[in-house]
Amino acid sequence: MSVYLKVKNKIGTTRTLIKCMGFLCLFTLLLFCSTVSAYTYTGAISSISISPSTIHAGDDITHSITVRNTGTASLPINVMLYTSGDYSDQTYLENIVPVGQTKTIPLYSTVPNVDSGQITFTYQLYWDRAFPDSDLLLDTETRSVSISQSAPPPGYLYVTFPSGASIYIDGVFQQNTPTTLPPGTYTVRVSLTGYNDYSTTATIYAGQTTTVSATLIQAYTPPTTGSVTIVASGDQSYYVGETFTFSGTCTQGNSVLLVLTGGGLPSSGVTLATDRQVLADNTWSYQWTVPSSIGGYTISSGTYTAYAYDSSRQAYGTVSINLKTQTSPEPTTGFLSITSSPSEANIYIDGVLLGTTPATSPRSFSTGSHTIILRKTGYNDYSTTATVYAGQTTTVYGYLSQIPESQPYVAQPLYEYVPPVVAQPAVAQPAYVQPVSQSNSGSSDPSGFILLLFFWGVVAFGGYILYKKMRRSDKTEPPLHPSTEIQKGVDTLVLQSSSQSTQPATPAKTSPDDDVIKVVKMRYAKGEISTEEYQKMLDHLKK
Repeated sequence: MSVYLKVKNKIGTTRTLIKCMGFLCLFTLLLFCSTVSAYTYTGAISSISISPSTIHAGDDITHSITVRNTGTASLPINVMLYTSGDYSDQTYLENIVPVGQTKTIPLYSTVPNVDSGQITFTYQLYWDRAFPDSDLLLDTETRSVSISQSAPPPGYLYVTFPSGASIYIDGVFQQNTPTTLPPGTYTVRVSLTGYNDYSTTATIYAGQTTTVSATLIQAYTPPTTGSVTIVASGDQSYYVGETFTFSGTCTQGNSVLLVLTGGGLPSSGVTLATDRQVLADNTWSYQWTVPSSIGGYTISSGTYTAYAYDSSRQAYGTVSINLKTQTSPEPTTGFLSITSSPSEANIYIDGVLLGTTPATSPRSFSTGSHTIILRKTGYNDYSTTATVYAGQTTTVYGYLSQIPESQPYVAQPLYEYVPPVVAQPAVAQPAYVQPVSQSNSGSSDPSGFILLLFFWGVVAFGGYILYKKMRRSDKTEPPLHPSTEIQKGVDTLVLQSSSQSTQPATPAKTSPDDDVIKVVKMRYAKGEISTEEYQKMLDHLKK
């Protein structure tokens, strides 16, 4: 009976403990769910703008990054910028984006010192968490931008000239020098009243100074015409390297001076010949071969004027001539040299029969691709495409395989028309400012997990206290009812009797209570229990 009461008490205590732990777990789960749903921190980079639109090496770049808060609480953020993998900039001041709103963050970088190519900007959005928690990455975006070739550094032009003269660079008046100019070739002209203009070309190099010294010659006023004449042989049109004759008359003095003007020559002209002797019949002549340059000036195609002065330069005559630079025309054809094995195969070029192999004497063809077919009875056709280049010889060698006797010969078409392919126009793509998707992998407030761990600790501690209490109750049981004490004494007597008996047990034919009564009587007879205890035990067993 006492064992039954103990077990029943323990079962009731255990059920109470299980109920308490269940209520604590349910409360903890509800608190965790409410914490997670109330503290979500998510965000995304919604757009990026890069300025300026055209980027050169060494330029300073401004990046405008727009961030959207997609969470359920105000989002403290930090944005970091990397240029081709190297750190460039980040936000330093506190930036908080309200729920459902956006905020634009400016960042800055410098383009690497490269001539051309592409650079990649990487933008990383972080949730700026309070110390000691580290920042949590929310979104990453990249942009690739082409670098335009950097403009070369300028050069400088310095011109020395007489006081009062005017300077013109490519026809534009220049107040003074030195002047800054981009690298290149420029025409420099210096003009002063009463003097012949000075004209030359100057080449400007990056980072260098080019100096031009202008020397002006006092202008000469030609005398009146009438006593000197000049003509040119032929049609007055000559190529560079061609020889022709100037001739004329002079009735004043015994020599003639020849001067050529026009084209790219200075306005004062260039001397062709001096002291050309005047004959007794007042005639003179001068044979001239047109040079490629004269007096340091290049002869270009154009109209020129030749002056013939008398010895005192008081009289002159003129004639106009047309000089042309002789250039070889660019070749527009090339050549084909065709051989085969076996030889004596018919040659079809672009479907036209043009003889048999070997064709070792190159024949002229227009530049470009040509279809070549070599054909001979008893052999398979040989077909190829050869490209003819201007002024060059393209060699073609064809091997014709023999047709087996069992295989019928089938002639291949000489030429197949292939329609031209029309290229589709390229469509320009927008650059630099592009919206981005709103997708991001958000994050939750870790304080909810910390609170969950705390409550689980409380549950464990409460369970431990209840367990200790149960152990303590087992050791200090309350006093038993008198009937319970009597039963306990009877049980003790039975156990003692069993331990003292050395005879093996026999199957009982009477009830368990009869056996206990016998044991009680035996113990009473031995004087081990008092009369009062004996009576109480018998009364208890009878009940």
